[in-house]
Amino acid sequence: MRESGSLESVVCTDNPRVKPSAGYSVIIPTMWKAPGFSHFLIKLCDYEAVEEVVLIDNRKEAAPKIDHPKLVWLKQAGNIYVNPAWNLGVRTARCSKLCIANDDIEFDSSLFEIVDPMLERAGIIGLDFDRAEGDKILIPTQSRPNGFRCLMFLSKDHYCPIPEVLKVWCGDDYLFRVNQLKGRKNYKIRGGGHAAQSVSVTASTIPNKILLLDKRLYRMLQLLLALRHPFKMVDVLRSNARERREWMTQVRLQQEVAASKVAEQPLAAHGEGPYMG
Repeated sequence: MRESGSLESVVCTDNPRVKPSAGYSVIIPTMWKAPGFSHFLIKLCDYEAVEEVVLIDNRKEAAPKIDHPKLVWLKQAGNIYVNPAWNLGVRTARCSKLCIANDDIEFDSSLFEIVDPMLERAGIIGLDFDRAEGDKILIPTQSRPNGFRCLMFLSKDHYCPIPEVLKVWCGDDYLFRVNQLKGRKNYKIRGGGHAAQSVSVTASTIPNKILLLDKRLYRMLQLLLALRHPFKMVDVLRSNARERREWMTQVRLQQEVAASKVAEQPLAAHGEGPYMG
């Protein structure tokens, strides 16, 4: 019998469909290292769109005293790490709509209103930290932006349990890729000035060897996914490459425009200027 977390058992199986819910289950693993998290947790529970907050407590001895009717507190004997915590949170969640968040990021309730109309037909909707300026908008993406690991929105039946050999890294990559292979379009959230403290997931308490092993194992998972879905994977990789080329072209054009503006500015000659003697 194969273990559920083994590489050999990987299948792109969605969760069974659940009864649609009006609100969201918000899933947050924590080790209580992020300043201000306790305060934001209460604020998050008070959001109208949030029906419950499933808190996976990986360091219960550090937990503060918090009481809220929307809070579902899953206290662990030890650190089960990020990806297994996400899986546990999704299994526990009662709602058909999910928000998976780090404990080191704060976001306002308007994000639920923005993603909600797209949630049913989208794969995953996540943050794009590299494009934080301007108004919040959703943009289709073929490559996983920096920010998905901090905040994602998706339907529960679009969540494919992450193989638990992956402990900390690459869980968002796996979910992103599986939804692509299912023919779903993923979206990134641009704008809103989001900022994360990035202290929990990349905390020094996580051994380097675990992070490096996650990367190696994910490369193996990519190969297994490619073997199961060879033609779809080729399409995905081609779209990935095309989006990267377009992005590189855009960056190059921006650099050329910036360089031309600098070139148009008159150069001040050394030593010239009003006589101050």
